[in-house]
This record gives sequence, structure tokens and C-alpha cells, in this order.
Amino acid sequence: MSLYPTGNPARMGRRVGARAIDVVLSVAVIAAAQVGLHIAVRGTSTAVGFLVLAVLAVWTFFGMWTLFARAATPGQFMLGLHHVDQVTGLRAGPRTFLKYVIESVTLGASLLITLVTIQEPNRSWFDRVAGVTLVDPREPDPVVPGSVEIAAPPAGWEGEESHPTQLRTAREHAGVTPTSSAMNQPVPFPVLTLDSGEVMPVDRTIILGRAPRPDDGLEQARLIIVADPSVSANHLAVGLGPAGPWAMDLDSTNGSSVQQDGGPTTILNPLVRVPLSPGALVRMGQRSFSVDVA
Repeated sequence: MSLYPTGNPARMGRRVGARAIDVVLSVAVIAAAQVGLHIAVRGTSTAVGFLVLAVLAVWTFFGMWTLFARAATPGQFMLGLHHVDQVTGLRAGPRTFLKYVIESVTLGASLLITLVTIQEPNRSWFDRVAGVTLVDPREPDPVVPGSVEIAAPPAGWEGEESHPTQLRTAREHAGVTPTSSAMNQPVPFPVLTLDSGEVMPVDRTIILGRAPRPDDGLEQARLIIVADPSVSANHLAVGLGPAGPWAMDLDSTNGSSVQQDGGPTTILNPLVRVPLSPGALVRMGQRSFSVDVA
């Protein structure tokens, strides 16, 4: 699963390669313009002068088009790279232009500043100031290390349940006796309903976030994108245990809360599973969903 809808952060080698293409093309255009102007002045040829101006105009238009329409410099565009908004994950043309306006103020030290300030996930100081990330659609999905340690399961849990265990649990939760004939009947799994109207069964662990990816211990989870700036990349997990569905905040920035059984709203502690009763309303950032029995 990509960290952003259109790719993963570009590697340093690709960033430097795109910058090299930009430098070579810019130097070539400037050199050609100087030669053309020299010829025009020495030969008093207005045609050559107009040709030089046309070349400069085309190069300028192409550069502005790639920045605003493709969120990339010409070199990045040729390598298939582009910038996305750090919050929404969408192409960020104006922010890309802002980034290179800031770079221009450094008077040629931008590459050195980029090399010195680059941080995971491959973002430079300029990227952070402009709120963008340079992504590569061809960059493979990252192998997410166990950087977020999942809390130990509450008493009575045996960790992530297998599908057969979840199957049995769902039947017991719905009051279905697990006889041989009943095991062939459809399973009424709990249902998660997003505030957008999207409905899905909680037949396995679900991770919700702006750019969700599997976490350590939740590798087989279903990933649900919730495109909202208030939602973290990996915000919250919902799963099915022996006592029914549960929710767990994944150490999100804006936090999560639950309101159930007509009681007050309770803030979820990070990486702690909280059992959900039928009709529970869970909030994550400015978004919400309910969990009920089908």
C-alpha cells in the first residue's frame, strides 16, 4: 500500500538525478540563448533574435506548466516524479512553485541544504516548509518496520484471531449455535458504517487513515482511506475479538474517542483495545463511524 495515493517518497538518487537533468537543460538553454544573441548582435539578424526569444519563452512556459500542472520540475517530470500535498496526498502545483521560490532565495545552496536536511520519509527542509513530498509512482511499497509497538492484548485475548476463530466469535456474538449445519450459513458480522455512508463488515481487522498501511501485528488488515486532513496516515484499527468488535487508536495526532451505551465520550488511549458495544460511535479527528450488528 503506497504511503500516498500516487506513489511513495522518491529516493535520494532519483531526486539528484532529476536535479541534474534540470541543471543540464537550463545550462543548455542559457548557452544556446547566449550564442543566438551573440549571432543576432554581430550579424544584425532580427530573425535569430526572435528565435532566441521564442526558445526562452517555450522553456519558461514548459517549466511553469510542469510546476503547476504536474507539480514537478522538468527533470522530475521526465523521471515521472511529482510533489503531493503532505496532508491530502494530492498533487500540489502551487505548493511546488512555493518550494522552488524558497529554494531560489538560497542562491545555489539548495542542493546542499537538501542533502543536509533530508529526513524520513525522504523530505528536505524545503519540502517541510512548503508542506509537500516528492513521490515516485515506481517506488515499491515500503516494508514497514515495527516502529509502532502494538500494546499487549487485554486479559482473555490470545492476540490477533485467525479467520476461523473470528468466524466462530461472530456466530456466538450473533447468538448462532456453532453446529455443523449452522457453520454453513452466512455469518452476520458486525458492520462498520462511515459518516460518508460507506458500509463494510468487520470480518477481519480494519485500519483506517489518510494513507493507511499495515502495522506490525496487523499485516493482513483491510486498509480504508479516509481522506481528511484531521485524520492521521494510520489513525485507528477496528477488529473482532472473542467479546465482539474493538477499536484501537494507532497513536494518531488528533486522537480518537468513543461514545457507547448512552454514556459520555471516552478518549481512546493509544495502542489500547477498547471493546465496542452495538451502536457505538467512534470519532477519529473530525470524522466518525458507528459499529453495529448486521
